[in-house]
Amino acid sequence: MPEAPQRRTAPEALTSEQVARIAAAAADSKHGRDIVALEVRELTSIADAFIICTGRSNRQVMAIAEHIQVELKKQGIRPYFPVYVSALLEQILNFF
Repeated sequence: MPEAPQRRTAPEALTSEQVARIAAAAADSKHGRDIVALEVRELTSIADAFIICTGRSNRQVMAIAEHIQVELKKQGIRPYFPVYVSALLEQILNFF
């Protein structure tokens, strides 16, 4: 039985800081506001950084999230949980 291919989440050449910068630039290109990168590698094992930003509408926030995924995919980076992003955003948006 052939071995399943290893899942790559980030190319070896990119650091977590570079990935965060790509994500922040993608958010900025969709007019995200108040963009902040939080380094959390010492606090959690699920991520090295969180990129947080705001948008003016639900539609814009969804466009920002989708554009970040597209830009990271161009670099060979796949999210661990892409299915949950829209559901999570929907709940966050409904909270505010």
